[in-house]
Amino acid sequence: MKKRKSEILEDGSYFQRGFLVEKSFVNKVGKSSDKKELYLRCSVQDYFIKFCESEINVEDILHLLNTPVSFRIKIKTGAWDICEDDDPNLQSRIGDYIVVYEFK
Repeated sequence: MKKRKSEILEDGSYFQRGFLVEKSFVNKVGKSSDKKELYLRCSVQDYFIKFCESEINVEDILHLLNTPVSFRIKIKTGAWDICEDDDPNLQSRIGDYIVVYEFK
């Protein structure tokens, strides 16, 4: 997601429009489970929402499923499944994810 410098806020975040979608958890070897996760669907990619780093929680946005939303986000790269207090040696999916600060 390329952004013009004028759209990026002082803290490096910016507003991104998309759809909030729910997907089944898929582990690193490609097996899915009944567990559901939330993603922000943008025009070309779905971004995993890492709630332990976000300033919102699942309950705040679950009512927005499959509707157009605007989130103030940052895109980060790293472990999806490891939060601050977790053992850093745990296995985790790695890649781009988003942190959500607010929604409109």
